[in-house]
Amino acid sequence: MTYVWGVDLIRFAAALMVVVFHFSWQQPDPQVFFDPGWVGVEIFFVISGFVIMASAGKATPVEFLERRFARLYPAAIGCALVSFAVLRPFEQVAAAQQLHVSAAPGTLARSILLLKGPFMVSALWTLPIEIAFYTLILLVVIVRRLDRVTGLAGLLIVWSGLYLIPFALTEYGVSPLHVGPLGYDSYNLTLLRHGCFFGVGMLIWQVLNQRPRAIDLTMLVSGIILCCTEIIARSAELRLQYAYPVQTSALAGGALATFTLAVCAIWLLGRLNDRVKLNQPTRHVLRRLGLITFPLYLMHEAVGGVAYGLLRQSGHGQGLALLIGVSVSLVAGLFVIEAIEPWLRRRLLAAVHPLLAWLAATASLAHVLGTFSPKHLPQTRPLRMVDQA
Repeated sequence: MTYVWGVDLIRFAAALMVVVFHFSWQQPDPQVFFDPGWVGVEIFFVISGFVIMASAGKATPVEFLERRFARLYPAAIGCALVSFAVLRPFEQVAAAQQLHVSAAPGTLARSILLLKGPFMVSALWTLPIEIAFYTLILLVVIVRRLDRVTGLAGLLIVWSGLYLIPFALTEYGVSPLHVGPLGYDSYNLTLLRHGCFFGVGMLIWQVLNQRPRAIDLTMLVSGIILCCTEIIARSAELRLQYAYPVQTSALAGGALATFTLAVCAIWLLGRLNDRVKLNQPTRHVLRRLGLITFPLYLMHEAVGGVAYGLLRQSGHGQGLALLIGVSVSLVAGLFVIEAIEPWLRRRLLAAVHPLLAWLAATASLAHVLGTFSPKHLPQTRPLRMVDQA
């Protein structure tokens, strides 16, 4: 199983949740809102864990590194440049709607490197976490232990549990220890808070592609419970930050229901993937939806936020402004994936490929680890992008 068409639908739906959340939660009386929309980020992490297994399964370290670079950076750079061009003259328009945006030159550079904030838009805080997860998988690919999916996912789940359980107890005032939130900065790179979501995605892939063992199912259930623990704690953490009254129980209940539905949908659509044969036009539409999700997520606060802010300042309702803001973000995302990203990908891969080829040719790390002989060294030809992750 290399491409799961249903994952693109879930990914797009998760992005829309986040968009609606950002355009409503700081409005005092929104007409259109989805209070638990932030859980779309947690769903993204599960999807990343799921699809990375198909992407990394038979890849050499160099191939994996090239694929991750080509999947992430060309689109991110294109979105950053478009967002900066729109935000620079209209930053205050979006900021007036309580969207966390910045058109400072330093934020542009950080939004291109994706290593540490503050960024141009708040949504970018998740990408360094994704990169940290990719780095972990790269190390596993190097030592050729990706077949130990259950053990690796279990380590991520246990690692998260060390933080999430006392953090959740602290949020609800029943812990003798005070364990605070990790915020949106470097501490998240440890995967202490979100590692369990990646682990759950990896285990769903495992039980779909191999005969599930009791240990696989046990770790999967444990991981889902821990993910729900994080979501409950997140609900308590965010409740008082809304611009309108929100009950913790209702917020947590909505987020848990949404997350559970998404996890079940990933599993179900994965099961149906080889049984439901879609025609080529349908597959093409679904793939475009999957590809446009990343630019939509990255640009909705900047590009869509400016359109949203201009309409609100003109006296239009929040519902219409939201619809136009999402539409403008989708058009901008389509422009990025059709025009900017392919051009950038070709040139960036041509620039970094000699470095990666040199790394492969030295093979010093392979000799130290003793995992493969020179005849197994990766080929140094540039890759074509075909994976879903």
